Amino acid sequence: GSGSYSLDASNIGGSPTSGAVTVTEAPPTGLTVTGLSGTGWTCTLATLHLTPNEAAGRALIAEGVPIERIIVTGNTALDTLRAASARMRDDAAIQSELDQRLGFLRSESPLLMVADPRITNRGFEALGRALRRLAAARPDLDIVFAAEAGAEAAGPIGELLRADANIHPVPRSDVLAFAYLLGRAHLVVTASSETAASIRQPARSR
Repeated sequence: GSGSYSLDASNIGGSPTSGAVTVTEAPPTGLTVTGLSGTGWTCTLATLHLTPNEAAGRALIAEGVPIERIIVTGNTALDTLRAASARMRDDAAIQSELDQRLGFLRSESPLLMVADPRITNRGFEALGRALRRLAAARPDLDIVFAAEAGAEAAGPIGELLRADANIHPVPRSDVLAFAYLLGRAHLVVTASSETAASIRQPARSR
């Protein structure tokens, strides 16, 4: 059968956007996109399918995508995290610098990391309230929220998450700190279990 779904693009940062805004969306597994449109948007349907691994490529073939339109690129974001983790293991100075820079984490406290949160403003508000309830119920728990660069210091994300002493917003763009926190976390909440698996941490996918 046929159907449709929509995307809601929103700005959850502390400043207005400027210039062109690009939204890229991979369709859910099992769905073949035949057309797309949006008021005020220029929409383009890709002619090539870039996949992170061979398994994803085979899934596309099974869905009827011609093999000549599939390119296996690997997952560059996970490759970057693995490289950052390896660099920390090999460089004691970097490890020491991160220990000092993230010294707000208590050595005896378990760490929950909310990583790669792909959510709308409304979704963030719900997640933020849930994290604050958890922080109040478990004052012994350190919670780290990986936010967009700048949002951890200003805007609605920073304002909400700085309200509790044991919730710590950090910039997601700081790859070394991101890998450090993934390696230290006892539990990772993420939109993709691959994020935590890249550092071999237990993950809870939303």
